[in-house]
Amino acid sequence: MVYKIYTTLTGTSENMPMYNQRTADYVDRVYDTNDLLVYNQDIVKNSDIESDVDENLKTWKTIHSDWNTLFENQREMPQAKYVEQARFLAHVIEDLRLWLDKAKVKYPKITRKYFTFSPEYSSVTKHGINYPLTKPQAAIIQVLYLAHMHRTEHLLSREIFHQANEYLSPDGDENSIESDKISDIFKSNKRAYASLIKRDGQSHYRLNLD
Repeated sequence: MVYKIYTTLTGTSENMPMYNQRTADYVDRVYDTNDLLVYNQDIVKNSDIESDVDENLKTWKTIHSDWNTLFENQREMPQAKYVEQARFLAHVIEDLRLWLDKAKVKYPKITRKYFTFSPEYSSVTKHGINYPLTKPQAAIIQVLYLAHMHRTEHLLSREIFHQANEYLSPDGDENSIESDKISDIFKSNKRAYASLIKRDGQSHYRLNLD
């Protein structure tokens, strides 16, 4: 993963402008003491570049596509590698955003796919939208997420409840799930149910990361 951010140097010829080229290379990535990405900088001429704005907007679209591809392929790699690559991309995206804002350039709002959660799944965030969850709801999402990561695409509702109750057992029997319908557990949180859970057939469910 290599990305370049261009800035036209003032005072150079319009026929052959020169650019400050900042390059971010994932393989050679370095962060400073403030956790900011360090770029390699060069002064370049490039007749193929129409303008710094055009090039940076192209990179804006490309890097978001790369982000979403990484998200969709995260099960193909160790979790630590996915997290590190996402960290790198997030730094470049933020630096691009700052450049575009400073240049007062309008750029497309592109949804970045991601799924994060608090340690006990009491709060999960999907594609930038947060969903607070009760303990039974959190246990169900935890079961579905771990199934997704282990490539078990669908689970029967009874298996989901069995595993969820195992997660809840340290908190006491008062938190156990007694319903036989996933939708009943989310009656008080229909927004989360509609976004996070996909039902296939009569009683098969999976985590909805679409």
